[in-house]
Amino acid sequence: MKNRKVKLMAILLISILVLSMIPVISKAAGSFNASISKTTVTVGDTFTVTAKATSSAGMYTVSASNSNVSITSKGSGFLDNSSETWTFKANKAGTVTITAKATDMTDAEDDTKSITGSKSFTVTIKEKSSTNSDQNNSSASQTEKPTFTSTNRTVYTTGNVNLRSSWSTSSAATQVAKGTELKLTGTSNKVVNGYTWYRVEYNGATKYIASSLVTSTKPKEEEPDEKDEKSDNNNLSALTISGITLTPAFQKDVLQYTATVSKDITKLEVNAKAEDSKSQVKIQGNEDLKDGENTIKIVVTAEDSTTKTYTVKVTKGEESTGGNTTPNSSAELKLEELKIAGVNFENGFNPDIYNYEMPLNSAVEKLDITAKANQEGAKVEIIGNHDFKPGENLITILLTSADETQTVTYQVKVTVPEGQVINPQNNNKMYIICGGAIGISILLIIIIIVTTLRKDKEEQIEELEIEENKMQEEVRKEEKIEEEKLAEVTEEHKPTLDEFLDTSEIDEKPRTSRGKHSM
Repeated sequence: MKNRKVKLMAILLISILVLSMIPVISKAAGSFNASISKTTVTVGDTFTVTAKATSSAGMYTVSASNSNVSITSKGSGFLDNSSETWTFKANKAGTVTITAKATDMTDAEDDTKSITGSKSFTVTIKEKSSTNSDQNNSSASQTEKPTFTSTNRTVYTTGNVNLRSSWSTSSAATQVAKGTELKLTGTSNKVVNGYTWYRVEYNGATKYIASSLVTSTKPKEEEPDEKDEKSDNNNLSALTISGITLTPAFQKDVLQYTATVSKDITKLEVNAKAEDSKSQVKIQGNEDLKDGENTIKIVVTAEDSTTKTYTVKVTKGEESTGGNTTPNSSAELKLEELKIAGVNFENGFNPDIYNYEMPLNSAVEKLDITAKANQEGAKVEIIGNHDFKPGENLITILLTSADETQTVTYQVKVTVPEGQVINPQNNNKMYIICGGAIGISILLIIIIIVTTLRKDKEEQIEELEIEENKMQEEVRKEEKIEEEKLAEVTEEHKPTLDEFLDTSEIDEKPRTSRGKHSM
């Protein structure tokens, strides 16, 4: 019995060891990920993006959303359970999105299993700080203003150039193509900020351009090389309107925006920059704003003549005139409620704030997000709330009004701790394997314990019966001995037959009368 108990303890110990090793022996799932060295840089600085394949192999890409940066060194575009680093240089101030994406990648152990993954980083590029002497010179030059002599004639751009909102090289710019026709309204001979500036009119707005970038003779159109394929890139890389905020924040793939202005605004300065320098941008509807809703259209024409139109719905004055209004007719589309289970917003949710950051203390597969629009029938779409990777993950909440005239984008940047990522592609399988192993181990342990206890009980009953039989045998032996002793004593004191037959004493005694009838 003691041996059986020792065996039982050994089995329990082995089972515990097996169960504890299950997470260790589970094979790491294949995945693709990327990281960035920094997300805020200065013009002239460099930063790196590292792409990494874990237990996987295949092709990937790393790209930038615009020309604000350039690639100074790059990887091969192929990973085999390894990593590669790409180096970028910041060329000009603004923002740029760097995207690393697995394009043709499979699991290292199972090439039939595709590995997907995409990681995007938004990099802010700041103007380079000037030296003291440069600052002094700049301050001196900024106090100067060019003196313009009024004129009225037509000029043309000598190349793909920027039209500035003032005579500062750091002012807002609108890029135009070579040969763009401009109305020259003022000339100057004074050098300010390193250039002699001309004042021009473009699409109804006053702009400024360096005198060396315009000509009175329209440049001849270059004959395109039939062998070269024309670009179809008709995206904007930047869109701003001076003095107002666009909703949602600009993204090149979002075509509809909203904004509001006060009643005294009659004209808006729209700054739109094409992603491709060969594309042309035309702005319509930004003047003579009327009360109520106004539509500004920014039409981008690619080199191959394909177009894309960005629309900004600008509401002037009060949003509503009262009376019979529908939810989608004039109210600005926003989120009315945004809740994330287990996560508290730092300063609470504000419908007018469109970007949030959520650092997590531990890894999760996804967040439980509740989002409700302020308009009836509006569509709410949550994008990117799954397959989180270590580092930054971007969740996009896209709102679309019922009549599809308004779209709004909210973004939540979720930071997952390094080394704690959950790979949902293999969780179910891992859970099934671990759960099955645990279940089988528990069942075996129960069977062994029940069987062992049953055998122990049977042995105990058998031992009790043996002991009882032994005790009964001892009792019988003792009873037999007592009977023998009693027999011996009885034999010693047994009277003889003669003593029993002797009646002499009886005969000598007279008989006692038994009544009045006795004789």
